Amino acid sequence: MLQKQILQFIFTALILGVFHSFDGQAQNSVPISWETLADVEYSEKYDESLQAYWLVPDFGESPKAVEGKEVVLMGYFIPFNFEEQFYVLSRYPYSNCFFCGGAGPESVLELQFKEEPPAKLKMDKRYFFKGILRLNKTDLNHCNYILEDAIQVDGERY
Repeated sequence: MLQKQILQFIFTALILGVFHSFDGQAQNSVPISWETLADVEYSEKYDESLQAYWLVPDFGESPKAVEGKEVVLMGYFIPFNFEEQFYVLSRYPYSNCFFCGGAGPESVLELQFKEEPPAKLKMDKRYFFKGILRLNKTDLNHCNYILEDAIQVDGERY
């Protein structure tokens, strides 16, 4: 009798687990915070082609630990350039963000959407996004942090 109950429990758990994985928001995503991304130091490097200095990131252990993983992060949505489809998630609202206010480059993350970004997204509103985190140390045309295959998700799940 006990064996039958154990088998029923295992079978039920497996079935629920299978159905749960089809809900569109897999629980394999790692929730991260802006403090995770703040674990970085910068050194200046002169670029001859630009004839200017730029900050080269030296990523700490926290961002390295989640690189290549599916992560979830909340921030302020900033459509930086509609024509080039350059969208950013910022730790701070537009007036205080890296591009306009004076925060550091670790306070923004480039959103590379899996599909077209939802039309309902509004600038300076906070949203949760999930995607694959990439660390960028060399390409000056992109942010230091990139969220590939980004999609907006319900923050209450994280």
